[in-house]
Amino acid sequence: MYFKEGQKPYDPTEQKKVLQLVPWLAPRVTSEVVPKRKPYGEGDWFAVPLEAGYVLGRIARVGKRGDVLLGYFFKPAIPTVPVIDHTRGLIATDSFYICFFGDRGLTEDAWPILHYEGEWKRNGWPMPAFGRIYDFNPRLGFVTRYDESELTKSIGETRVPSDEALRLPQDGIAGHLWLQKVLENYFRDGPKPFDPSEQRKGHFWFHGLPRE
Repeated sequence: MYFKEGQKPYDPTEQKKVLQLVPWLAPRVTSEVVPKRKPYGEGDWFAVPLEAGYVLGRIARVGKRGDVLLGYFFKPAIPTVPVIDHTRGLIATDSFYICFFGDRGLTEDAWPILHYEGEWKRNGWPMPAFGRIYDFNPRLGFVTRYDESELTKSIGETRVPSDEALRLPQDGIAGHLWLQKVLENYFRDGPKPFDPSEQRKGHFWFHGLPRE
């Protein structure tokens, strides 16, 4: 190898000295972020704490990225923290409420989780269609179906009379605190008639409730 007059051979120690003085010249090293494992799975039960006690819920679907879940909810409220024996014999049609909801109540340890050890069978806990009312015409409704693996992805929507939409679970995703508030109001005041102004505010109704 030839060098120009006055040029010194490459010395790796000189490069190290420069990088110590000017560290931002060093190549950036990136590593893939491994998502934190969620503390729940499909089929697990959980309990939402209310003034009236704890409401049992079951995770029927987990979205592709987590975070958004489909839940079935059951009454009556249980006065103490539920155990797995409280879930014995409960089936999907026993639920009084079904909705999409965010998982922060579960990931932040605010809602106790009861892990299901049996064989989870999705077909016993179906993914329903969801209904909503057209904001500017309360007589018009829409029925929407979602992908079972990517819960926020719509795979079809149909116009229907509003009374048909109101018989279905409400379209939308409830944050964990909002869901807690909805359940709290239900156990305190019971179901209320649908109010279109509440839907425009993002409020949830209890459709087709109560189930006896």
